[in-house]
Amino acid sequence: MMLKKLTLFHFCFFMFQSLLGQVSYGLKGGLNISSSRLSENILNLKPKCSFHAGAFFEFAAIKNLSVRTEFLYSRKGYLHTSLPDSSSYAIKRFNYISVPVLISVPVVPKINILFGPEISILTSAKSKYKGTIHDWSRPMSKIDKAIDLGLSFQFTNDFGIELLYSYGLKGSEIWRYTDFNGAIIREEKIGANQVLQIGLLYKLPHRKGKV
Repeated sequence: MMLKKLTLFHFCFFMFQSLLGQVSYGLKGGLNISSSRLSENILNLKPKCSFHAGAFFEFAAIKNLSVRTEFLYSRKGYLHTSLPDSSSYAIKRFNYISVPVLISVPVVPKINILFGPEISILTSAKSKYKGTIHDWSRPMSKIDKAIDLGLSFQFTNDFGIELLYSYGLKGSEIWRYTDFNGAIIREEKIGANQVLQIGLLYKLPHRKGKV
């Protein structure tokens, strides 16, 4: 249901951009360095490197300000062990469809500040420990919310690079406490994704229609 709403949102957003006539669109991809804010009983937390890739649409809202919406496949997660002296780390990998909506404000020529909200839909979650892979979808929240902040540098009119930090709001993971019969008696939100993104952007050529 949420995916249908996001698809409808992107369709309406693209139509709105088309009416304005000042639309650019393109491709984006790059590195994710992700971790999580977890409770204290998760020790020796380490970041995990992965990637993001997708497309974006951007339009000039007012003078010196533009709005961009993105549709990304993004991998997040972390490495951890619950034993202080353990050298074996479990790997958590979370796959999302992420939809950031970023406001871009220029500070100096070719350099912009980016900020805005991000909504992500979990598509799968895996935990790997000593070669054994487990499904980790059950303890995960299906919707992840974050606030994004970063900088972009435009090499040319077509190519740019971004450094973006995504600060996840609490609730990416949910611990469920059960009774002896397996019935859930309490839930506790314990995690929050943190992602540093380094991405490259390529704006596709914009073809103007004939008058």
